[in-house]
Amino acid sequence: MISKSEIIDSLENNGGDFLAIANIEAYAEKVIKFGKQVYTIDEKGLLLAYILFYDNNPVLYISMVWTHPDFRGRGLAKNLLQQIINQTDKVIQLEVHKKNPAKYLYEKLNFRCTGTNNEMLTMQCDSAKTLNA
Repeated sequence: MISKSEIIDSLENNGGDFLAIANIEAYAEKVIKFGKQVYTIDEKGLLLAYILFYDNNPVLYISMVWTHPDFRGRGLAKNLLQQIINQTDKVIQLEVHKKNPAKYLYEKLNFRCTGTNNEMLTMQCDSAKTLNA
């Protein structure tokens, strides 16, 4: 399990241009307490990528997709997203900034835009189990 401090450090130091969390410490505490996570670490214990999400029955809501800047473009986030898609039977939802290049990754994984709010897109994907039913 990744820790509150790892989440805070990753977002404070490498959150990128599209991070819109007013209080990162409160966010990290909330997601640790109420959320779930999938992550990838290397053999030395370096956190390479993670996804933080909530199971808001009947929707699984992805709150954060993060990849270490030195490891972006290597498919780490894609693999974690695919893992979530394959393991749930729920609709998966997330929000992404209109200019965030990550939206192309989501589209490749069959997320589709279901709404907009200012500069944010709401995207949704049916789980692999739902698609194969």
